[in-house]
Amino acid sequence: MRLYISLLLFFFILYTQNISAATSDFNSLIKGKKESTIAHPQGLQYTFSSFSLENEKVIAAFSELDKTLVLDNFPIGNNQLSTVELTISPSSVDSRTKVFIGNQQIPLPFVSSFIGTIHNEPGSSVLLTTSQGHIYCWIMRSSGEQFVLTPSHTLALDNEHHIISQNEFIHDDKTAQAQCLTDEKPNNLPTPQELFEKYSKGEKTLTNEMLELPVIVESTSSFFNGPGRKDSISAVQYIIALFNGINSLYRKELNVNIIIPKIIIWTASNQDPYQNDGSNTPALLQEVESRWNTNTKDTRAIVHCLDAVGSSGTGNGTFVLGIANGIGNICDGDISKAYSVSGIFRSSIIPSNAYSKDIVTIAHELGHNIGAYHTHNCWFWKPALDSCLTGASNYAGQISYSQESCNKSAPKPVFGSIMSYCHLTNNKNAVDFTFLPRVYTYLRQFLESKSCIQPAQISQVNMIYPWGGQTFVVGKVMSIEWTSVNVQTVTLEYSINGGQTWETISKNIPAVSQQAINGQGIYNWNIPNAPTTQGRIRVYDQLNPMNQDTSWVNFSIEAPSLIFGTDISKKVIGIKELVPLAWTKKLVDKVKLEISIDAKQSWQTISGSLSSNSSTVNVPDIVAKECYFKVTSLEDSTLFSITGPFELAKEQLTIILPKPNDTLCVGKQNIITWKSENIAFGRVNTQYSTNNGATWIATNTLGNDAVSGIFNWQIDKKLDSSRALIRIVYKQDTSLITSIIPVYITSKSPCSSISSIKNIDIDNIQSSIIPNPAEQLITITISAKQICDNASISLFDIQGRAISTIKEAISIDNNPISLQYSVEHLSAGAYYISITCEHSTSTIQFTKK
Repeated sequence: MRLYISLLLFFFILYTQNISAATSDFNSLIKGKKESTIAHPQGLQYTFSSFSLENEKVIAAFSELDKTLVLDNFPIGNNQLSTVELTISPSSVDSRTKVFIGNQQIPLPFVSSFIGTIHNEPGSSVLLTTSQGHIYCWIMRSSGEQFVLTPSHTLALDNEHHIISQNEFIHDDKTAQAQCLTDEKPNNLPTPQELFEKYSKGEKTLTNEMLELPVIVESTSSFFNGPGRKDSISAVQYIIALFNGINSLYRKELNVNIIIPKIIIWTASNQDPYQNDGSNTPALLQEVESRWNTNTKDTRAIVHCLDAVGSSGTGNGTFVLGIANGIGNICDGDISKAYSVSGIFRSSIIPSNAYSKDIVTIAHELGHNIGAYHTHNCWFWKPALDSCLTGASNYAGQISYSQESCNKSAPKPVFGSIMSYCHLTNNKNAVDFTFLPRVYTYLRQFLESKSCIQPAQISQVNMIYPWGGQTFVVGKVMSIEWTSVNVQTVTLEYSINGGQTWETISKNIPAVSQQAINGQGIYNWNIPNAPTTQGRIRVYDQLNPMNQDTSWVNFSIEAPSLIFGTDISKKVIGIKELVPLAWTKKLVDKVKLEISIDAKQSWQTISGSLSSNSSTVNVPDIVAKECYFKVTSLEDSTLFSITGPFELAKEQLTIILPKPNDTLCVGKQNIITWKSENIAFGRVNTQYSTNNGATWIATNTLGNDAVSGIFNWQIDKKLDSSRALIRIVYKQDTSLITSIIPVYITSKSPCSSISSIKNIDIDNIQSSIIPNPAEQLITITISAKQICDNASISLFDIQGRAISTIKEAISIDNNPISLQYSVEHLSAGAYYISITCEHSTSTIQFTKK
């Protein structure tokens, strides 16, 4: 007894330690109430409360599984509210549990159970299970009154409608009482006295290890057709809720954990293989035994069948509610041959589940499987544990009569225990939720002697993914996966410094995911904007943080980037131009390209999907003052890049040199200059005609950058002594042509060769270069008659090809400014510096030694 007192104290401390508390007002979960009255068969009127719950609020209220849950204004009886304090109760299912609807495996739903007490009511007890916003609760008051709070199966405020009712008014619509028909004939089991003597002599020592009792659960089609169970998920949830309730008793009094390795549910469409379900309970047990005796691959200690309440009578005014195939026949042979059947209530005066009574029925039949006789049996329990029944002959044929009872006087009704028949004679039609010390001491001793009952597996959790070494992208979703044993909920955390510190991803995550059928846990994580090369994920048992695992090695998190590389800020772009746009992207697959011509008020799509890093764009044929380009990731619309503002305007060209009737030199380089306006990227062709404009010939095929404003024409000798016409033509729109300049071409002096031109100033800008020729460094001095706020300086070769941009976005006025520029990297030869200020361009030549 000393051992069990210690164990009870241990579990009391385990379940009641208040590390932290999460408090909720139960009234805040309710969205509608009503009172209902139903006639009792004895002619009385019974009033009960019903209410609908806010599904999402219920789920949130019961989500803090690592804390004590404090529920204020919780219904504990008819029109009675109080505070209840609850802690998590370990589940009878975990990652080892397989669920089948017929022969089709389905994911395991998440069901959580809690045990606790009513505040300031010593001796009270509360057992509560919740799943997907539904609550199944058994309230045991210190006065002996019992109430149940469960979903309704007929009344309808909405789908989350619940009822609280006295336990005694919830039973099957039968005038008869229910009892067990398990055969209690003497067998070879050791008696309590024999086991006591064995342990007291030191032949065997009780351990303090948690033992594991594997129970396969099969439910019939008749069970499925019962109230609140007519869909597969609800049926699975109710089965787990029942066995979690039973498990709270077995863990507390026997230090035994029930684990369900397999749940098989037969439905209306997937009919069970039995002939006697829902009718002849003893015959159904024989069918179950025959079917499962041939199955040697599913390891178990017990197969328990859940059926609807049958119609089998016992001959004394009662019907058979449950039956086991003998007492203590677990671990019998190569495969355990312990079988039992429980009738689950299918109708009631109150339209509610008989949660408490269904728990007691199953716990009672499993008790027979593991060695318990009825507590009124006086030849096994010496003396008997209760006198709720009598063996007096004058009571024969009555529900209070049992030939196993040594009580020869009138029945003495008390609340009894799980293994008693006291519900037949007490006025509450109920029993206390306990085995009683003599019973649970014997059962623990008996179970330790059975070879198929092993210590419970140590809880563990193992990371599957990410294992490390991968690279993940900010904003994408990563599926974190793990496996576990004997774990109900987990916490996930991440680290960006190799595990030195951790940030919470989420808590209260079911250890077994409903989206998986192989027992693993899965959580879809939206990767945060926390780039790192030292990423780790950690998963741990929420009730035991020491039970944890992490990614094997570090992984990387990288942020995608998308940046425009083309600088067109404050540029004026011609409406006929082809604009070359380029951007850099990292961890971005495809992008969308858009333009705004109304200061970002609206966007027009240029291309809906581009995989490349560049595109050449035809701009709209419209004049606009404030325009932008935007490139956006197709995978993440929040990732985009926008250019600086630019204008769209009509292009203009003006030829500057040569002047009309100038003489150009054959065999030498002759300067052709022009002024371009509203052209940022376009090119021009210099053309000449020697037949008075009948045909025109381009001086070079590729043309020249319009912005450069200069071209050096090396005139062929065949044009000597010619009269020619010169013009500049815009390549993007050949209708844009400068005025035509007539010139003479000759090899005789004098002629305007490049050697005679040192500097070309256009309109507003004055400039100079020192030294010229230069070898290493030049100083460019610039001024302007009128202020220019957005000037740019560029370097071109002798053919007018752009080499580099020296300076952008500078302000020029009549105060000269000087810039230094290294020319060491240039090859020897002639070059031009072009200064562009708004619509004016100045070109100055220098020579690199």
